[in-house]
Amino acid sequence: MVVQKGPTHDGVWSLSGLLGISADSRHGRFTVDWQQNKDKYRIDLLGPLGIGVARIVGEATRATLTVARHAPITARSPES
Repeated sequence: MVVQKGPTHDGVWSLSGLLGISADSRHGRFTVDWQQNKDKYRIDLLGPLGIGVARIVGEATRATLTVARHAPITARSPES
């Protein structure tokens, strides 16, 4: 996993790496790309061959989850 933080931009950073998920007998690996700019963020989950699986875009008052072949879901926060 790689975390990068800009030297002079407080609250601006990025993270990229691999995420392994295991649920019951199913397993998966995803590439994670997280861009944070103070209270705004974009998180991309990429599957095999770099194909987009999901994207979360948000800020302090809203978060939107977009998954292929589904309508976007928006909430007041990522925890909602």
